[in-house]
Amino acid sequence: MYKIGKGPSSSHSMAPAGAAQLFVAGLSSKPSHIRVILYGSLAATGKGHLTDEAITEAVGATDVDIQWQADKTLPKHPNAMDFIAFDKQNKIIKKWRCYRFGGDT
Repeated sequence: MYKIGKGPSSSHSMAPAGAAQLFVAGLSSKPSHIRVILYGSLAATGKGHLTDEAITEAVGATDVDIQWQADKTLPKHPNAMDFIAFDKQNKIIKKWRCYRFGGDT
């Protein structure tokens, strides 16, 4: 069974989009904006794989700031990303770090 997603790599589009949906679903209040930081190989190849578009669509109407840190690899896995939600006063509501993506996981 195949799933249709953005970009040529499910680990760089469908999985980050799924992580974004989980993050937003777990918020207790609507954020004013969300920062997403992509690390390592996820950041290095993410633009070509449409990672930013997949995340932005998954988050929905909330403003999304995506930062690319291809030169920084986190110790647990080369594919890593941080989600940080902010309120209107620019205070952090919630942070979440994700490691290792494959397919739609």
